[in-house]
Amino acid sequence: MFIHRIELTGRFTAKDIHGILGKSQDRTARDLWRFDELYGKQYLLVVSELETINSSLLGDLQSKPYDEFLRRLENNQQWHFRLTANPIISRWVEVKDKVTGERKLKDTGEPELKQQRFPLTIKEQPDWLSKRAANNGFELLSTKIVRSDNIRFRKLIKSKQEMVTVLASEFEGTLRITDVEALRAAMISGIGHAKAYGCGLLTLARL
Repeated sequence: MFIHRIELTGRFTAKDIHGILGKSQDRTARDLWRFDELYGKQYLLVVSELETINSSLLGDLQSKPYDEFLRRLENNQQWHFRLTANPIISRWVEVKDKVTGERKLKDTGEPELKQQRFPLTIKEQPDWLSKRAANNGFELLSTKIVRSDNIRFRKLIKSKQEMVTVLASEFEGTLRITDVEALRAAMISGIGHAKAYGCGLLTLARL
């Protein structure tokens, strides 16, 4: 694995990056990425299996191997972390007829149900991350939400252009590693949904 940092030369949306990275990679694996800001400059951070990526449309590229850093991680270590994630919850809701608005029923007379995703409030989001910590190999020692934005764009869904909204929240804090293999997997594969639009990438820095 490799980690790439691109100093962006212009303004790009999440949909722009999704399109650029998707078209530039001749493979099925999906990169993890997020927008970062450092000393007033805008960067794109990408974790990829490719040693280099096509950044000609974006800006100057810096790349380095990621595997060695991942191998140095050990249980009980404490790190500063940053994560951009899509904090949502799935709930069962009744299906309604698009024309009449009446709820649809099964042959048994029971209402037809479907799973629907709902964005969480700022107050609910820390608990969302805390509940996912153990399965991803860490314990939260502290966390704060640096920003929380709704990303809106049009997407072709079933031959129709529809407006899509993705909640992207940036978490920062400290963690302790409890299962280093699970943490490595999370840092490569991401946490949560909406990875194609800049969510899911967890990175660590020394305290």
